[in-house]
Amino acid sequence: MSELIAHVPEGFILVDVLYNELKTEKEDDSFYWTIGLSIKDTDLQYKTLSKCLVFPPNDEEEVRKFLRGLGRDGSTMVKLGNYLSTSTYFKKCILEYVSLLELLVYYVDIFSFPSFELMRCVGDMARVSEELDIASSIQNTIDANDVFVAFNRTIADFLYEYRQVMIDWEELLPYLPLKGPEKFTISSSGLVHGSSQVELLYETRPDFFTKKYFSSTANKLSKFVPGEEKLSIMIVQVRWLLIYPLWRW
Repeated sequence: MSELIAHVPEGFILVDVLYNELKTEKEDDSFYWTIGLSIKDTDLQYKTLSKCLVFPPNDEEEVRKFLRGLGRDGSTMVKLGNYLSTSTYFKKCILEYVSLLELLVYYVDIFSFPSFELMRCVGDMARVSEELDIASSIQNTIDANDVFVAFNRTIADFLYEYRQVMIDWEELLPYLPLKGPEKFTISSSGLVHGSSQVELLYETRPDFFTKKYFSSTANKLSKFVPGEEKLSIMIVQVRWLLIYPLWRW
């Protein structure tokens, strides 16, 4: 059980995970799952085919392991400045500082691919600390402009590879992508499951090129443990459904 206090995006609500079950495995190494979420004692309602926005945090243990690999203390405070102002879901957040652990769990998509701008920033830090071999290696990757080489790893992988560089997180902050939600179709029916529960069907699959299971929203969901973790969700109601009259053909 996490000791962190959850940071809930604007408009979202924390709900309990009731179950998280693997349903089928496909030949291409993808898996279908169902996750049940409790909306009891909330104002959330849904109709058939409504959408559910899911905003899972990054896996706290993975983040702690990453920070240990860098030799960094997760309790280090980081000044946010206007970093969150560009986020639709955190722009009203008035936090001035958060711990490095909270930053990487709730706000930064640390397990997405690094941009060339982020690489360049780390390369500049390497030059300042006179890690010239590292700076040259990063610059060669940028100059090659080979996305298959550059994006064959996550931001966490990239920073760990060059862990000798002392990262200034406040300087790196503008190049760190903010987390965002993903939309899923609700697979349950209020007539069957009742109004106290919502079920989502989702699929986990490896990256097409690397065959690695990077931390997409679906892959994060598959790690949620029922009864121990909560999930931030927002239900988007279906306003209308277009059904084309096939009989007209």
